[in-house]
Amino acid sequence: MQILKYQIGKIVGILLSIMGAVFTPVILAGIFGDDPESSSIILGGFALGVVPLITGLLL
Repeated sequence: MQILKYQIGKIVGILLSIMGAVFTPVILAGIFGDDPESSSIILGGFALGVVPLITGLLL
């Protein structure tokens, strides 16, 4: 049972890390772009990119 929990935790961690790596460039596009709604892009990119990336690395 403990091995199953470990494997599921690793799979979830890897998936969250992939999601974070995909959505982190959204933040960079919001910072360096000329879009007037860049604050919402940066916030959305942080929520979809950095938070899952950190969570995935901690799992």
